Amino acid sequence: KEHEKASYIFISWSVADIMDNHWHTESDTTFLTNLFHVCFACSSYHLSERLINRVIDIQKDPDNGFPVLELAYSYRNKIDLLLHFDRANEAADLLEIIEKLFDDNNIPTEERNILDYQYGVLYQVRADYPKSRTYFQNCIDLAMSEDEENNADLAVAYSNMGRMLVDAGEYVEAYDYIKQ
Repeated sequence: KEHEKASYIFISWSVADIMDNHWHTESDTTFLTNLFHVCFACSSYHLSERLINRVIDIQKDPDNGFPVLELAYSYRNKIDLLLHFDRANEAADLLEIIEKLFDDNNIPTEERNILDYQYGVLYQVRADYPKSRTYFQNCIDLAMSEDEENNADLAVAYSNMGRMLVDAGEYVEAYDYIKQ
């Protein structure tokens, strides 16, 4: 699907340039988030960061009444962007903000599992492979517990574990995960 997104990037740039500083409402966040994903997939990272920052600003405004999980999802998007550029300290700061949001709003443990992937990548970037492995294993376990015949989440979870193991120099074990 990435090649399909790429064909829209020029439209996305034009819209973003024209509408810069005109995004202020709840209804804008869906479009801006989708545009963030398109720009991220097409390697327009500077624009991606501006877009996700705008989404977060809109969602943080208490007058807009966004659910905590939507704001957490937007922070996760920003964390993915930061980790893509090894900006682990900034990503860790955002993870702390999300954890505080979850604590302040009594978000149950099963909802908090959405952060396992980001923690896995964070510790991979920091070369703390044992911690990274724990979080990626949580992703695998969660994907295995889902009742789906064609479980794309499980394939992605195995691939993520494999990538981390390659970084850790565990090539044989990485191969075992990747071939699953």
